[in-house]
Amino acid sequence: MRGHALWEMMSGAAQGSRWGLKGFEDLGGGLTTVFQLENGVDLSSGHLMEGGRLFGRQAYVGLARADVGALTFGRQYDSLVEYLAPLTANGNWGGFLFEHPYDNDNTDNAFRLNNAVQFNSANFGEFRVGATYAFSNNPGQISTNNAQSVGASYTVGGLTLGTAYLNVTNPGANALGAVTTGRVKGPDPRSAWPTRDAPARAPVSLAGPGLDVENDTRDRVVVGGRRKELDLGERYETESDYHERCRRCDAVDVFHGYLLLMV
Repeated sequence: MRGHALWEMMSGAAQGSRWGLKGFEDLGGGLTTVFQLENGVDLSSGHLMEGGRLFGRQAYVGLARADVGALTFGRQYDSLVEYLAPLTANGNWGGFLFEHPYDNDNTDNAFRLNNAVQFNSANFGEFRVGATYAFSNNPGQISTNNAQSVGASYTVGGLTLGTAYLNVTNPGANALGAVTTGRVKGPDPRSAWPTRDAPARAPVSLAGPGLDVENDTRDRVVVGGRRKELDLGERYETESDYHERCRRCDAVDVFHGYLLLMV
């Protein structure tokens, strides 16, 4: 009995392959219109990701002012993705291979919010804050399949602290609601209070988050009650590149992680 090597072509292991359009127009007086249309694509087969949507990753339009922030409308990420995910292994360099079980904190972008109104502030000193509300589009039952999310970050020197909250009520209850993935990737209801800290803009980064997810009930695998996780990690990264066509591009990425899950 002999072993053999297996080869597999995978599209977007660390970060999903994507294509899109992003733009802005100066309206004068410091006000700018912004938009982003972005879809995911499987480069192995050419299939569209996110359920086959044309612009399934993001599709929004809004107004922005450099000294205030941006107000956007459409299909967008929640505040966990905006303020917390960049400080996690799976939301930064590890991709879905490092996501928490079932991505129950959505830091790996398991779903987006439809019908979302979102505000992300400019930097006020060391602080930045944001909030998101996604409508259910369910007449007479506005509390069914809606979502609320808030987040904040604090950056000083090479240290960044982030915290966020997300609540989704009855995901998948209707086809046009805030979350259409159902309970496989969306707990019912879903609430998360993660917090994370990590040095930013430094060659070495450390992160030690805490996560608390309540009432995490799923199809097939049913888990009730409260889930707690502790995730520690470290990363060393260095790279150099120059000239227009990158005549020299060197990169070294070493990482180590530890995950403790208590159910």
